Formats: sequence, structure tokens, C-alpha cells
Amino acid sequence: MLKGELGVDYSVINGNFVEENLEQAIISIFQKQCYTYVLGENINRRYEDILLVDDLREYINARYNAANLSEVEIQEIINELDSISEIPLYAGNKNAV
Repeated sequence: MLKGELGVDYSVINGNFVEENLEQAIISIFQKQCYTYVLGENINRRYEDILLVDDLREYINARYNAANLSEVEIQEIINELDSISEIPLYAGNKNAV
């Protein structure tokens, strides 16, 4: 077992990190920050959908309520996120930050 900087145990088998353990570590980190975990197959969406647009729109409205964003501005934010290339995944995620 390796102990990560966030206090999560990581398992290594034959020198390789186990993906399931990464998933569990990430779930644990979010749960410690009071996020609710929902198993992917229990989320109401099409399998190929990357963004949960309704949830994202709700979050933007709640988080930036004081900014009084228009629907057009919110849609622009969603469009920007939706247009991030997933190939290669790492580069797309890095550029999104």
C-alpha cells in the first residue's frame, strides 16, 4: 500500500496502479468534501453524454447567482466545456483548467 498526499491508500499490483483503486480513492476524496456519490448507471443520461447539462446549468445558476448570468452566458459556458476535445483525454482535461 502507498499512502497518497490526500491520505488515501493506493494499491499497486506488480508495479501497476489498479484503476478500481483510483476510482475508489477519488470517490473517497469527494465524499470527504461532502459530495454525494451516485453510481454511473443510476444517473439519468445517455451513455455517450459526457456533460450532465441540466445538472451543470443548475450548478452554474446556484454558484454564480450573484453574477446574474443570462441564459445566453450560461449556454456559452456549457458550449465551451462541451467543445473540449476528448482526444487525447489528458490534453483536453489539462486545457479545461
